[in-house]
Amino acid sequence: MAYLFKQKLVFKPVPPARLVFVVEPEEYLLELYCKHLLAEQYEVRGFRDLDALVLPPGRGAGPDVAVISTQQLRRPDFQDIKTEKLPASVKIISVGSSTDADFIRNLMSMGVSSHLERRLTRPRDLVEIVGALFYH
Repeated sequence: MAYLFKQKLVFKPVPPARLVFVVEPEEYLLELYCKHLLAEQYEVRGFRDLDALVLPPGRGAGPDVAVISTQQLRRPDFQDIKTEKLPASVKIISVGSSTDADFIRNLMSMGVSSHLERRLTRPRDLVEIVGALFYH
């Protein structure tokens, strides 16, 4: 007996190495977010605060995505640091807890693409949002 099989193969496109900056003052969370992003083959740089943020040499465009704690986004000089240290094309994801709607509206007006409420999400959700920003 001869059998014919028709199989549809779906390949997830593999993006080129994408640089993600993670700015998180809490060391445990910084390591956790970096670990999950590295597991998905992202190039990751972790920083404890915005003052330590440094663009890597030889990469003029800077990061594709920046994951920044709301603690750092509340700084009065955030817009100056964003203009000085991040390219205009960077997509920003904020991560925090107990954030009110007015602050989230303010974040979106500052150019933040997405917000994760730490109490209601898992670290894996961050990876999903980063991936969605690259594919859409």
